[in-house]
Amino acid sequence: MKPMAVIKRDGKAVPFEAVRIAGAISRALHAERVRDEGLAQELARVVEEHLARVAERPEVGLEEVQDAVVHVLQESGHYEVAITYARYRDARERA
Repeated sequence: MKPMAVIKRDGKAVPFEAVRIAGAISRALHAERVRDEGLAQELARVVEEHLARVAERPEVGLEEVQDAVVHVLQESGHYEVAITYARYRDARERA
């Protein structure tokens, strides 16, 4: 089921926007010195497709989205970027 909304940490629902996922992936790519905006957009599209396959409802939790990003980064061979993204994720959860 295609995700329509993301449930944030505070419980608020916001529209699902692949562009936000692309931005987060882009920042992780840049942190690892990978400069390819097209790659970030493509990976975000794959994350959206992955969520559409595994989501059981039109609302997905932020953690589900983040898990999907890490999964897609690892599956696409971007292990260092996945680690960088996971560290950023952990820092945000603590904040």
